[in-house]
Amino acid sequence: MFLKGSALGMLAYGRLGLKYSWDIDLLTTEPSALQALQLLEQHGYRLSGSGGLPRHALRRFTRFTHEIELRNDRGMTVELHWRLFSKPILSGVTGASETQTVDIGGATVRTLREDLLVAFLIAHGQEHGWSRLKWIADLNALLAQKTEDELAELHARAATFDLEAKTSAALLLCAQLFDLPLPEPLQAKLRRNRTVKRLVEADLACIAHPLSGQDLPVLSRASIALITSRFGRGTGWRMALAELGALWTQPTKRARYPAALDFLYHLLRVPIWLLRVPLRLAENRRVKVRVEREC
Repeated sequence: MFLKGSALGMLAYGRLGLKYSWDIDLLTTEPSALQALQLLEQHGYRLSGSGGLPRHALRRFTRFTHEIELRNDRGMTVELHWRLFSKPILSGVTGASETQTVDIGGATVRTLREDLLVAFLIAHGQEHGWSRLKWIADLNALLAQKTEDELAELHARAATFDLEAKTSAALLLCAQLFDLPLPEPLQAKLRRNRTVKRLVEADLACIAHPLSGQDLPVLSRASIALITSRFGRGTGWRMALAELGALWTQPTKRARYPAALDFLYHLLRVPIWLLRVPLRLAENRRVKVRVEREC
């Protein structure tokens, strides 16, 4: 099924051309990941975002991450997902979950059922601190179609997906940036929540950063504030371990080690990371100087 992209553009804006997209996100199931990859390759797509990962390492690669990038000769890019996230977020939502259909240019495509789609958009945007403004703009366009009672119900259902704080932050951002009308009692309740306040502050720092999305430097203040905001009160130990694991694991590098030699990855990770810290900081300074000159 399709994630985001033109399907979301039709649902949010009612027509194509308003939502910017540069790739096509497809969701399959984890057992079908390699089969789906093979099917795309048969249609002219080639791996482009896996760092030259050998074929025999792909099975291990799918354990450590949730997506892979492919591109064809015309420059069209597909991101194939077999999970929504590498971490245990919305783990019950898969390529076999319930769908809705969207008409696009005379064709019909499937995307996630509306409540699952909204939950995914919120979880995805918050993972990156909404650092691409279009992510929160697209969510707002969807939510703007709802009544205040429906928005209150959406917030109440967020606990079902374990997304209460993230949904709260997303609603406040939409209200602050796009004047999304929220019920006054709900808005007042959200603004009093310290965890939600920290999330919103971290999100606004990411949105305001000169670099966006996954280009946000890991060692930047905005990125560090976003990461630390995830370890607030109420964060379970499983999620905390998952956060640390995501920071630790480099999927394309770790997948190259055979399972029996996986300990070597962990053994070498610390000295390599320490050696790269000065390089990352120097690159951050160069980017900052370049951006300041351009501005």
